[in-house]
Amino acid sequence: MTAKLYANTDVDITITIGSGLVIGDIVSMTVTLTKVGSTTGITFSGAGITIGASSITLSIPDSGGITEAGAYAVKILFTDDEGNIRGLTPTPEFIRFY
Repeated sequence: MTAKLYANTDVDITITIGSGLVIGDIVSMTVTLTKVGSTTGITFSGAGITIGASSITLSIPDSGGITEAGAYAVKILFTDDEGNIRGLTPTPEFIRFY
């Protein structure tokens, strides 16, 4: 059984990142969650993101985080040590909050 994620709660989400990424090359990273049907998203960065060997953990606070139930698209961008902005294909690509 998959755990349900609830809006307005503290949530830690593990997102798998694809192969070919050298973790040491990452200077900064942002994760944006955009509710399906909306044009604006909520962006997380800095201490809210923990980078592992093949995944990242996104920590969403109960306040200033997800306040509405629904499906959210996940977008990950990072800046490498050469200043290039790169996008990652996350797994999962969508997260549902209840």
